[in-house]
Formats: sequence, structure tokens, C-alpha cells
Amino acid sequence: MKIFSKFKTLGADYWGLNLIQMIERFAYWNAILQLPIYIAQKDIPGGLHWEHTIKGMIYFWWALVQNLTPVLIGGFADKAGRKNMIIISSIISIIGYALIGTQREVWSFMLAAIILGFGLGSFKPALQGEIAVKLNDKNSTLGWAVYVMLVNLAVFFVPPFSIFIKQISWQALFLSSSAFFLVIIVLSLFIDKQKSKPLQDQKALDVFKSTLKLLKNPKVGGFTLIVSGFTMIYMQFYETLPNFIFDWIDTSKVAADLSLPDFMLSITPFGKSISFEWLYILNSAVIIIFVVPFSYILTKNHILRAIKLGILLSAIGLYISGSDRSGYSLLLGFIIYSFGEVITNPRLTEYISSIAPDMNKSQYLGLLNLSWAIGLGGGGLLGGWIYKHYGEKSFFAAKFLNENFSLNIENNSKSFELFQSKMNLDYSAATDFLFNLYNPQQIWLPFIFIGLLSILLMWLFFRNK
Repeated sequence: MKIFSKFKTLGADYWGLNLIQMIERFAYWNAILQLPIYIAQKDIPGGLHWEHTIKGMIYFWWALVQNLTPVLIGGFADKAGRKNMIIISSIISIIGYALIGTQREVWSFMLAAIILGFGLGSFKPALQGEIAVKLNDKNSTLGWAVYVMLVNLAVFFVPPFSIFIKQISWQALFLSSSAFFLVIIVLSLFIDKQKSKPLQDQKALDVFKSTLKLLKNPKVGGFTLIVSGFTMIYMQFYETLPNFIFDWIDTSKVAADLSLPDFMLSITPFGKSISFEWLYILNSAVIIIFVVPFSYILTKNHILRAIKLGILLSAIGLYISGSDRSGYSLLLGFIIYSFGEVITNPRLTEYISSIAPDMNKSQYLGLLNLSWAIGLGGGGLLGGWIYKHYGEKSFFAAKFLNENFSLNIENNSKSFELFQSKMNLDYSAATDFLFNLYNPQQIWLPFIFIGLLSILLMWLFFRNK
């Protein structure tokens, strides 16, 4: 088959760089998978127990720095040498993860997140630019699909490690992510310097000016702004949905029906439920299995048409995931959303890479992160605010008690327990009552609209291009 013959065109350097990317993503998801719970879940021992609006503000600044840094740094990675940039960014990331694991004040934690964001933001365009120059027009689609597949293969193995290391301590979790970057530094020493040749003839100011000029190019600037709708949906799936699962969704029936082993379960007030970390393995599994075949199937389709389909599936999947309290709806939503990622993620990178000159791959691919800055930053603020006021169970419990029992209690880890006591309801019945009264599933509707708006704008903007 043609697809297998194309694998032979991907050289050893390509696979080595993907190994480095896999380790970086493993370290990232080891921390990020647990972070929404660590920051904002009110009933988790050892967590920070902050408000969702604070979580949203932290994610806003983190996402802004992490995703605007590649926009500005991408060109400098081409200039200074991508290998050098990978090593420098790894050192900064080590410091960032270590600080996140040790800071318990809002502003010091936010500073730690900003430092980490700068490190990870500097890493991405340097590595992606180096991968891009290893590909050509004939194997680009396959190359970026394999890239996404391998990233998700790394993520696939994160949950058991993350659960294990979290049981030691929250600090051990974040420090372990730091340790992985020491491995990256060693591996990066073997990157072929000749194929990472610096652009010494460009001055730093010229690189910065050319980056700003590229943003005025509709193929680049317009595209990155429009696809921020997808990245905003992406933000909710990974950063808001875990809290929604903890608060509302009962997966105990699914666990019993499927006879899942104990290592995939956790004891919750609903009973033996699926550990939410394992639910995200389903997302990774779908991407691993289908991203390469789909890339082959979609090769003949227009890139932008495929991206529109992917955004639509992502929006629908997010909504179904949190549409009710059923674990089966959650699984169905996960699968649909994951197919949206299968189609969208590699095509975003492929589109930008296809219009970028070889010597400016990092610069162009860095600009793609503008969409992630808008989507993750704006999505963090919007998702945090919406969830606090229209989705959080402890907030609803405090609100009901204050309005119906003339109390004046704050939203904290005890508000739901007090609600149960006052209403004389068990955990599941109390959750049902609040879910039916306040309809927290409505928090996903704004993101359905955002996805549809992105699709419409892409059709209008690129219909004649």
C-alpha cells in the first residue's frame, strides 16, 4: 500500500525528534491532567481549593505566555539555531514545573505558570520547525499525522504514571515533570546541527518585524484567528470538563457494566467509578488508532474543508460529554470529540507548514500558536467564569441554602455537605436535585456557538482562496 511506502521516506532524524516531542508531551500531560483538580476542586485533599475564576485567570496568563511566545520566538529559533533553543527552553521548563509544585500563593503560583509557559512556548516552534524541514510535499500529510499519533501515544501512557506519582504527593507529580526535561536535554545533544542551521544574516529586529508582517497575511493571520474557535473548545475539554466530571457525572454503572479492573477505578461518593484520568486515555486511543488512516483518506480533500468538519465534531462531542449525568453519554461525547481532534489537529499544522518556506518553518509554525493563545487564554477566562456561576456543584449548593434557608454561607468544600444535611438527601439524590434545578449542562452551549461561528467565518474568509 502507498501509505506504508511513504513511511520509508521519514528519516531517522524525524523519528528522533518525535521521541523528544513525546517525552515533552508526557511531562506536560502528567501535570496538566491533574492541574484543574489540584487548583479548584473543593473536596480534594492537599489541593489549593481556589475559585474557578482564579483557575481561569491562571490559565489565561499561562496560555497567553505559552502561546504568544512561539509567535515571537519562532523566528528567533530559526535565527539562533533550533537545537540551542530546545536546550534553553528545557532548562526554563524544569524551573517552571518545580515552582508550580511548590508555590501555594496565587501570585507566586501564577508567576510559576508564566515561567513554565515561556519555557514550553519556546520549545514548541523550535522542535516543530526542525521536524518540518525533515518533511517534503510528498510525505507532509503523513508526517504530521504520525507526529500527532506519537504525541497521543505518549499521552496514552500518562494516566497510570500520573495516578501513581500523585499518590506520593502533589509536589512529586510536578517535580517528576521537571525530571523528564533532563532526559530531553541529553537527547537534544544528538540533533544534527547542520540541519538546524541558524539564519545568521538576519538581525533580531528584522525577525520581529517580519513576524508582525506575516500576521497581516490572510493565509496566516486570518487563519490563526479563525481557528481559535477550535482551541477554545479544546480548552474546555481538557480544563473544564474534568471538574464537571468530578461534580456531576456518575460513571459507576459504566464501570460495573464493563467489569473494569480496580486499577482503572476510584472510590467516589457515587460508588466505584472510572478514574477520570483513564477517561482521557479513550481520547488518546481514538487519535492513535485513527489519525494516520484518516490522514491518508483525507489527503485528497481540501485542508480547510477537513478542518471545518473537525471543528464541528469537536463542538458536538464536547456538548454530548456533559449533556447529562450518564457515564455513557460521557463516553460517546469523548469519542465524537476525539474524532474532531483526529481530523483537525494535524491539518492545522500541515496547512501552515505547507505555505512556509523551509528556512522560516519555526516562524510560521510559531504564528499558529496565536490561535492557541486566543483560544486557551480566552477559553480559560470564559470557562472559569461560566463554570463558577453556572456549573459548579458547591456553588449551587451554597446558593440554594442561602436563598431557601436564609443562610449566608460561602462556596467551599463544606457547602454541599451542608446542603445534603439540610435536605436530608444522599450524595446521588442531592446531585440529581441540583442538576435538575440549575441545569449545569447549559455551560457547553456557548462553545457550540463558538465552533459554528468559526466554521462560518472560515467558509466566508476562504471561499475564494
